[in-house]
Amino acid sequence: MVNDGALGPTGLSLLVDLETNDVSRMEELSLVDAGLKERQDLQRWIIEHPELVGTGLLLITSEFDRWEIRDKKVADRLDALFLDTTGAPVVAELKRDRATDTVELQALKYAAYCSQLTLDDLVEEYARGQDLSLDEARQLLLHHAPPIEEGGPRAVKVRLIAGGFGPAVTSVVLWLRDYGLDIGCIEVSARRVAEGNQAVISARQLLPLPEAEDYLVRRRRKEQEEEQGGPAQWTWEGYAAQLEPERLAVVRRLYDQLTRYVEEHNLPWTPTLREWWLGYQRPGRYYVPVVTLRRENPIEFAVKLPDDPDHLKLDNPYPHLKTWWDSRNRQWTWAIPSPDDVPNVGPALDLSSRLQPERGPMRPPHDHGLSGDDSATDEDILEGPTTPATFFPEE
Repeated sequence: MVNDGALGPTGLSLLVDLETNDVSRMEELSLVDAGLKERQDLQRWIIEHPELVGTGLLLITSEFDRWEIRDKKVADRLDALFLDTTGAPVVAELKRDRATDTVELQALKYAAYCSQLTLDDLVEEYARGQDLSLDEARQLLLHHAPPIEEGGPRAVKVRLIAGGFGPAVTSVVLWLRDYGLDIGCIEVSARRVAEGNQAVISARQLLPLPEAEDYLVRRRRKEQEEEQGGPAQWTWEGYAAQLEPERLAVVRRLYDQLTRYVEEHNLPWTPTLREWWLGYQRPGRYYVPVVTLRRENPIEFAVKLPDDPDHLKLDNPYPHLKTWWDSRNRQWTWAIPSPDDVPNVGPALDLSSRLQPERGPMRPPHDHGLSGDDSATDEDILEGPTTPATFFPEE
């Protein structure tokens, strides 16, 4: 074959002798050529070392075949089912050789089955596989994935693990990802050590490319926002995917308190969830309470005020928390470092709600006009040229 001058990866692997720094080639071979089996070997490795599939995975069950649809048993067997720390079941479909062109269809069928699983179902299977009581199994699952306690299992994720993938599979996987399904391909390979009857097994994430995954997710979100004519309403599933469990617990506790306050006081406020903040808006799309979720800082809880709380002679309802007045956004803010630090939001909302006008933007008591366009709402200002990563809801 004529070399056209194009450069690319060769797939060459070298074994280094750390005493002499000499290298020797490692022969690449398929799992089939190495005499390895799909169930006895590959599946066992995945079970014993879930990090081959991904980080933060807990094995729930393997060889699962107790499916029932409309009270009828379904003769399908799932290779392995894991639970990640966000509370999402992860379906692992294994092929020791090159994946068949329909492997993703088989995995999607299992994902559809698993989408019906409840927390109780996961507890039952985990208890059976680990020989635990139901109470012990439940406590271990909740410790591993705290978000699952509120709302149950998240959307199912799919991982295809095989010795190789052809374009018939990868093109479908990419298409499914464009439609919001968290599905990926992991390639497992073996390389023979030059001397001795040993081989090195390695796994690499083929799709999505790890370095491009964040970019692809953000691009899809932007496309969805453009299609909808504005920023998309976020979901708790989205928060669970992007936040560490402890930070998610802070956000959830704050939001649940805000919701109860609004309901108990019969307020005409509406919830708004965005990627990096959430809150409640009074009529006119003006925020009153706001929770911000910046990665580099603790979760922040804030309420809108027409002026500096010192000028308004307001007592700090949470003196034990770090607090500051954000004059640009006109909000009194507290940092919430952990779930145990989440305060009762009622006192802050009492202070803020009684200072809110029935309609229109807030005005400082000493001022009869505001600079700029008074007709602009929080969303207009927030979702303009300034991004939520550095600028949060204001009036």
